[in-house]
Amino acid sequence: LEEIINQYNKEGLMLDKRVKELIHPNTSNLQQILNNMMSQMTLQITQQCNLRCEYCPYSNMENMENRNHTSKKMSWEVAKKAIDFLVQHTVKSEKVVIGFYGGEPLLEFELIKRIIYYANSNFIGKEVLYTITTNGTLLNADIAEFLYNNNVNVLISLDGPKEIHDQHRRYISGKGSFNDVYSNLERMLKNNNQNWSELLSINMVIDPKNEFNDINLITQDPLFESIQIRASVYDDTFVDEKIIYNENYTIQYTYQQFLAILGYLGTIDKNSVSPLCATKMALLDINREVFGKKYQSLPECGCPSGPCVPGRKKVFVNTEGVLFPCEKVSEVSDNMKIGTLETGFDIEKIKKMINISRLTEEQCKNCWAYRFCKSCIKGMERGEPLEDKKTK
Repeated sequence: LEEIINQYNKEGLMLDKRVKELIHPNTSNLQQILNNMMSQMTLQITQQCNLRCEYCPYSNMENMENRNHTSKKMSWEVAKKAIDFLVQHTVKSEKVVIGFYGGEPLLEFELIKRIIYYANSNFIGKEVLYTITTNGTLLNADIAEFLYNNNVNVLISLDGPKEIHDQHRRYISGKGSFNDVYSNLERMLKNNNQNWSELLSINMVIDPKNEFNDINLITQDPLFESIQIRASVYDDTFVDEKIIYNENYTIQYTYQQFLAILGYLGTIDKNSVSPLCATKMALLDINREVFGKKYQSLPECGCPSGPCVPGRKKVFVNTEGVLFPCEKVSEVSDNMKIGTLETGFDIEKIKKMINISRLTEEQCKNCWAYRFCKSCIKGMERGEPLEDKKTK
């Protein structure tokens, strides 16, 4: 036991030293980073959508913690200003990413085309990548051809086989959307002039009230063999109905995670692992790297590893030109607004965000999991100003 303890001490895992001051390392140079090193901007092309998905926070008209679907859409003036803003703030970035988000962004396809043409002519000497998050219902042949020719990464929402997908993802009329999404995907993937393997992926929002094995059936369809599928349980942060897990879902999903670990270790063929659990293997690589480090003692000054620096990795621009850390936060909260295209970044507010751990300073300093904290600013939003949260 003494030998083990001594080894842990050498690796900095059992020392009694604590961080004396909680401060994010980018606090002092935040202005320079945001002025020169932005990398990704997501544009809210419209707040309208042709679907009314049950779990979507924007579809709930009684929702007070986020916006609802509205008729607001981004004007060309705001879009142009957003691209100019990105050009000005990416001087030291070799690559930039421009994302299109909604609502359903393809409702304003002509604006998307205009933005891409304008961005291509204004980013000189940089690699420009495009992404779009879409429900897939409007992906006709002409739209698909334009997106393919402009190397736009397309993320399509598909929640499982027809009977599961149509439980939640329905048109305003109440009709399910699966058949339209599937036929659009089928046409795209069977087009011999287009190879979508690098540009197309599926985002599956899982409702754990269903059985995991039933959801997983969609991955056995030959149509999806060459498509990356990302899966996550739906986010109930901004909806009244909280997640309820079917007991069989939990059992079946846990078993599939176990198979993913066996695949990672080479005990079974990785191809026999559900694509919905493939991220488990990626996390194993990350955890092995994190826990395999030889740690020195904790620094005098530092902070837990979350949250990210708003505006550095990503910034979300709504239809009116207001800036947010990303598309996942509440758009009605003043806490989450980090500036505008007109006034630029609110540096002081962003400093408070990245130093959110100061609100629980003593607990964080003495927490055994200090190095592994992954807190996100979205999960800390409860409406009151950031300065007042300490008393909560």
